[in-house]
Amino acid sequence: MSGRTFKDVAGEDGIIDKNEYYQYSKMRHPFLNAITGDRYADKQFAKTDKDKNGKLNYYDFVYTHSKPAVFFPKRKN
Repeated sequence: MSGRTFKDVAGEDGIIDKNEYYQYSKMRHPFLNAITGDRYADKQFAKTDKDKNGKLNYYDFVYTHSKPAVFFPKRKN
């Protein structure tokens, strides 16, 4: 989802709630949502909602979709 798409989905309030995200996800991934019974949308929403408030703001979106410059694998203890 690009920044422009985020603004379109979020609307005037600048926040994406679960219903708006489900509508976007069904449009973007119709077969995955049909096969999984919307579990795909649930999982993606939960992954993107960093502050766990049930709404996606632009910070949640940017944080989830930004890639780290360098990959550091987890250390095994």
